[in-house]
Amino acid sequence: MDTKRLISPFILIGLFVAFAVICVVVSMQKGKNAKWIARKMKFGGAILTITAITTGCPPMVTCYDPMPTNMFEFDSIDYTEGAIVADLPSDSVITGKVHTPENEKYNFDITTLQQKVVSNGEVIATDGKFDEETEDFKIILDPKLDTGRYNLNIYAGTANDSVKNFVAVANLKIE
Repeated sequence: MDTKRLISPFILIGLFVAFAVICVVVSMQKGKNAKWIARKMKFGGAILTITAITTGCPPMVTCYDPMPTNMFEFDSIDYTEGAIVADLPSDSVITGKVHTPENEKYNFDITTLQQKVVSNGEVIATDGKFDEETEDFKIILDPKLDTGRYNLNIYAGTANDSVKNFVAVANLKIE
C-alpha cells in the first residue's frame, strides 16, 4: 500500500483545522493583515496539493488532448465473447455510433481469422451523411455467411477505392 495514500488523510484533517482557524483570524481582522492572508493561501495550496496526491488517477482526455477520431462503437457487442454477435439471417444489421468521423464514406470487409475476405460493403450513416460529431451507422451483413468467428475491418472511403485506409477492427461472431 502506498504510504502517501495512508498518511495524507490525517495530514488533510490537520490542514483543514488549521485553515479553519486561520479563516476565523482573517475574518476577525476583516482581511487587513497581509501576513494572515498569506498563511491562509499557503494552507489552501497545501490542501489542494495533498488532495491531488491522494486522488491521483490515470490520465484522461482533457480539453488539451484532442478527442480520438473515427472511434467506432457497436450496439450488439457481447463483452463475455469479446465480439459483436449476429444471429443470421434474422440479425443481419449491425448498428452503432462513430465518434468524431473524419471521412464522408466508410466501407468494411469481413475476413476469416486467416485473413481471407468473405464479404464486404459500405458502412451506411443512418441519416445519410457522416457530418456530425457522433453519427449513427449500420452495416448490412450478407445473410449467407457461415457461422463462426470473423474480423470486421472498417476502412475510410468507398469499397471501390484502390488504397484501403484502415480505421477500425472488431471481432465478429456469427451464430
